[in-house]
Amino acid sequence: MGWRLIPRDESFYDMFEQLSGGLVNGAGVLVEATADIEKVAVDAKRLERLEHEGDQITHEIIARLNRTFITPIDREDLHRLASALDDVLDLMEAATERFVLYRINTLRPEANRIARTIQQQVQEIQRMLPKLRQLRHEHIAEQHNAETEAVGPEQAIGKSEALVRIHRIPRCKQLRRIGQPDHARSQQCDLAHRVDVSGRDEVLE
Repeated sequence: MGWRLIPRDESFYDMFEQLSGGLVNGAGVLVEATADIEKVAVDAKRLERLEHEGDQITHEIIARLNRTFITPIDREDLHRLASALDDVLDLMEAATERFVLYRINTLRPEANRIARTIQQQVQEIQRMLPKLRQLRHEHIAEQHNAETEAVGPEQAIGKSEALVRIHRIPRCKQLRRIGQPDHARSQQCDLAHRVDVSGRDEVLE
């Protein structure tokens, strides 16, 4: 190991591993929420807390980047990774928030299948992130890619089938009886369509 005049800040690894732990916990809550929609309000609060904790870690990563002279890997890569991981947790929290907002009380089975796929993906992220400490060994990433690709097609097919079924829902079916102006209905209908995996005739009551 070469001697360094200014040591690299290795604490980034710890924070990324903390962040990945939050992703795994959040995905677990999302799986529970899509399996038992009756307690989605409780699960949404749990995800809100996890998202807030994730934001704090992300902000600390960004703040540390701004005051660290030598980083363990490229500064831009660390910033992009932190933002991407934070986005995943934000989107999981947003999904349960919309379930509550639109008062959805039934879900298609595909919703839980997609949530489980997300859970598997973030578990792989959690398994891979500690290997950043050994990033100089390129074969580590190649080996991990080979392992994940072995199960990738089955997950991809399941997700694709679920999304196809979800998007067969007529775009404005949920809001026909609300009686709102066309432009307002169009805007709300587009948003409702993105989150509707319930199969109900109406989202708002």
